[in-house]
Amino acid sequence: MNVNKNSYTFGFAIVMVVLVASLLSIAAISLKPFQDKNIELEKKQNILNSVGIKVEREAAEEAYTKYIKDSFVVNSEGKKTNGEIINFKI
Repeated sequence: MNVNKNSYTFGFAIVMVVLVASLLSIAAISLKPFQDKNIELEKKQNILNSVGIKVEREAAEEAYTKYIKDSFVVNSEGKKTNGEIINFKI
């Protein structure tokens, strides 16, 4: 096999691109639940920080359930609405 040909170089590049893209997509799909949980914990940590409670991200879940008793959606006028908070998505 002549490795100095352009067809070999292009073929090798195509194989490598497909292989690396496949590995990256598998990693992204398998890590998605961990990313979602991390985002949720970060939001809880930020909410706690906004009311003056400093916690690490690992302890945010427990502290959030301890200190935050109710959550609701408000409109632009500051009044409660019938919206529902599901995993911090309105």
